[in-house]
Amino acid sequence: MARAGRNIEEKQNIYKELWNKIEEIHITLRADKINNVEFDKLRTILNSYILKNSLFIDEKDQQLSNNYLKEVYRFAEHLRQSNIPDAEIEWNVTGPVLPEAINKAQELKSIYDNANRNREELLRRIRKILSE
Repeated sequence: MARAGRNIEEKQNIYKELWNKIEEIHITLRADKINNVEFDKLRTILNSYILKNSLFIDEKDQQLSNNYLKEVYRFAEHLRQSNIPDAEIEWNVTGPVLPEAINKAQELKSIYDNANRNREELLRRIRKILSE
């Protein structure tokens, strides 16, 4: 029983660190103007962590982590090209982007919604593991 408890605790710690790495990249994507090469480097850091801990990280969560960050990157790129200054300013300082600003560009709304769906599902799954 003690071994099972240690495994659960280790898995929980790995998931906490996974979330920290994901959100650190998310913040970087918002605060800095990242190009494709830099984004790939950030994803390599995340995926290296996932590979090293794949014994504990569910495959679905591995995919969700990457999908979430891809959508955040895609959103950042579209937002910077959208010419919606209020939304871009809030995004860059990691503040809340108002729905009114996002709704000005339908494609932005779709990307934003996809990113949020991935984020919420990932959070739900991580919280479930942390509550074991």
